[in-house]
Amino acid sequence: MTGEPAGDGRRLRRLEWLLLAASFLGFAWFHPGGGWNQNVRFALVRAIVEEGRVAVDSFLVYEADPEPGASRLVRSPIVDGEVVLRGQRIALSWRDGDGRPIPLTRRVAGQVAGVRNAEAILELAAAKGVTFEIRVPPEARVQRQGRPVPLASLATGEPVLVTLAGPDGRRAVAGTVEAGVASMPVEWAEPGSVAASGDLSFHGGHFHPAKAPGGSFLAVPAYLAVRTVGRAAGADPDDWWTLTVSAWLTSVFSVGLLAALTVVLLFRLALRLSGGRVTASVLAALAFAFGTPFLPYATMLYEHAPIAFFLLSAFALLVRAREKEAGGGRPGPLALAAGLAAGLAAVANYLMAVVVVMLLAYLMATVRRPRAWLAFGLGLLGPFLLLCSYNVAAFGVPFTTSYAFEDPQFLERGEAFLGVFRLPDLTVVPRALLSPFRGILLAAPVLLLGLGGLVAWFRSRRLRAEWTLVVSVLGFFLAFLTTFNGWHGGWGASPRYLVPALPFLALPAVLAFARAPAASAAVAALSVGLNLLVVAVDPQAPVALSPMARIEGLPEWRHSPITLHEWPLFATGRAGPILEAQRDAVLLANDRYMAGKGVAPEVRAGNQAGLRRHIDGLIAAGQPAPLLLRRGPGGEPGLSPSPLSTFEGPVSASPMGIYEGWLFRVFPPGSRQARWNSFNAGEFLFPQSRWSLAPLLLLELLLCGLAIRTARNLDAGAA
Repeated sequence: MTGEPAGDGRRLRRLEWLLLAASFLGFAWFHPGGGWNQNVRFALVRAIVEEGRVAVDSFLVYEADPEPGASRLVRSPIVDGEVVLRGQRIALSWRDGDGRPIPLTRRVAGQVAGVRNAEAILELAAAKGVTFEIRVPPEARVQRQGRPVPLASLATGEPVLVTLAGPDGRRAVAGTVEAGVASMPVEWAEPGSVAASGDLSFHGGHFHPAKAPGGSFLAVPAYLAVRTVGRAAGADPDDWWTLTVSAWLTSVFSVGLLAALTVVLLFRLALRLSGGRVTASVLAALAFAFGTPFLPYATMLYEHAPIAFFLLSAFALLVRAREKEAGGGRPGPLALAAGLAAGLAAVANYLMAVVVVMLLAYLMATVRRPRAWLAFGLGLLGPFLLLCSYNVAAFGVPFTTSYAFEDPQFLERGEAFLGVFRLPDLTVVPRALLSPFRGILLAAPVLLLGLGGLVAWFRSRRLRAEWTLVVSVLGFFLAFLTTFNGWHGGWGASPRYLVPALPFLALPAVLAFARAPAASAAVAALSVGLNLLVVAVDPQAPVALSPMARIEGLPEWRHSPITLHEWPLFATGRAGPILEAQRDAVLLANDRYMAGKGVAPEVRAGNQAGLRRHIDGLIAAGQPAPLLLRRGPGGEPGLSPSPLSTFEGPVSASPMGIYEGWLFRVFPPGSRQARWNSFNAGEFLFPQSRWSLAPLLLLELLLCGLAIRTARNLDAGAA
């Protein structure tokens, strides 16, 4: 890109430090709590640092210390697919795409439920409602009292003990079948029902994250430092508060730091694109940092912000390589660094390999020296070998993905690439861009400036190669979203899989800030307010994706996390619109059922008034309320308690911990632990108060104000 930064270099460096400080402070302020994704990543970080291995068996299952007043968590390691929890032996299994259970233990005991001799299948009833289909190959030993017997001789109801040849989470194949052998009773459960996460892969008797490992690798140095300081201070790493703070600081000094560097990097690129307009570049960078979904995902141990950093770094390095060659210099070292950055993005998410190819194509189109192309490839080699080493350690082979060993019930049935990618569904595009449910342009209107900037960039006829690369990257991410079976990204307020692409869409917004600064700043202010609301309240909103946060009869695309969850919690302390709609649905169903039974109107009215008072009282007290409607066999309405009524604002509403895979598994609603599973730094002064945001806002106004003033002075000096 052409265009040199305006002003002197010293003041420009000061400006970049101000941007870095403002961004890092904003990202570090919040700890939004736990969740399957970040919990399993943190488990891998702990496993690497504390045990020197990549299996996460020892860091998945936690329970509260039974000692009165104890705050320590007790970790229960998973051994051979089994765990002891609250004194109960629990064997783990999961289900295939057809709902059939698959054991994850090496030894399976139970009673013969049936024998399909022609198929060499033993149906083994291991517990009530849990029947495994175990293939018995010809080489397997079937014996009774030490003597070989045919499979067909096993009688229904006969106790058996099966030792699997090697549990792999995909099928059960017997090594030995011992008939007439009874064993101790065991309870069967799926990993997600007892562990801190269900995002798991399984191989060789061990659990691993069902994620690319790059995000965890990046967090290892931060956790190593945090743990070292904690040990010096005598902190117990399994104390619930130590664990929570450690997860927060690990995210801050890995994801948060890289995210802040991304903001500075975007500022530098915006300077080039705008021809050195410093104020417009600063506004574009700040709008990206605080006015897009990049903000909430810069506060959590997700991979999206680091990927954004590495992709943008690779792009910036290749732009400099092009300029270096044009000036007669050697682009090779820059291309090497770009390859390293692009490779690290792919280690954090396998699909980024497609963007790596795009970056290479850009390099080959703009830099004519083949040595630079080779240097880019050499840069990729290090991350590639790192990923292969991890795969060998975790899965026994270098060329694979964690998805190949993932819980099969989360995979797409039929023909699907990697089990999760299907034919494009174009209806995803309007839902991802414009729907209240996940519309990223509604959640961040400032991105509309980026779209306008892309048009202006194209019309300028400048930097066509860079424009083509940016548009190609954006097109890839959108196309990827249309093929992914979980395009919405789970609990949240925006399509998180688009977050790594946001710098490429925010970059051309600098042209809008340069041409219409006042109008652009107004749009940016609205975006900042929306995304600050999300990160302050609950970035992992369960709206529409969980029965507890779904309104019966309302289409998914009309469920807005902002209006149904975030704003009500911030304004009133409760997710009122959802809770009230569910309460009214319960009352209506109850009234219709009583009317169908011929209950007198006055009796129904009294019953309804009592039920309403009961539900409203539980909601007001922050206790689980009977809001989840179930239909009984006779049409009678059945009710289940909803955890949503325990979500309490106005800030840091998520009660899920880094140590649990579902709400209140370890500590009850209303407990101090559940309340502090998510927090912001201001709550150490103003707990559970909107005032907790005041120190952040004051500091940000100071830092951002200084940055903008410095930028204006630089622009004035250049003029």
